[in-house]
Amino acid sequence: MLLEIILIINTYYFINIGEYILHRLSHNRKYGRILYNWHREHHIKEFPINQLTRDVYPRIIPKYKNIFIYFIIVWWTMMYFILDNYYFKILIFESSIYFLLIDKLHESYHLNNSIFEKYEWFQKKKKLHLYHHIKHNKNYNLIDLTSDKINKTFEIK
Repeated sequence: MLLEIILIINTYYFINIGEYILHRLSHNRKYGRILYNWHREHHIKEFPINQLTRDVYPRIIPKYKNIFIYFIIVWWTMMYFILDNYYFKILIFESSIYFLLIDKLHESYHLNNSIFEKYEWFQKKKKLHLYHHIKHNKNYNLIDLTSDKINKTFEIK
């Protein structure tokens, strides 16, 4: 049971750091390249500064073009060959939940009448994310801003 707990905690923080790094690279023209060009569409076409929220999520960029998904698949493939099958299943389960959560929350941050709007925790997270769209070098993480705090990129508007 101890190994499972260690795996769950390590997976959580690995994903948090990975999310931070990929998102930060997505804002760096020089080092992010393909990530930068893809993610720029989200900031400029889907949600320009003058329209950070909408009544309906625009889906200008199809889900299959989400480059982050390909990084996840590569990571899962590597873990498949490294971990025992039992531990790999735990990792897949936990990381799938995390990825589905950040996808749903991210979409909700950009909606005017999200189903989560009534919750104070959501309002705070939404405000932090929308601020990221104004100040691109702040608040890269979508759920847990631990990596932002460690790297001094956390900022409250």
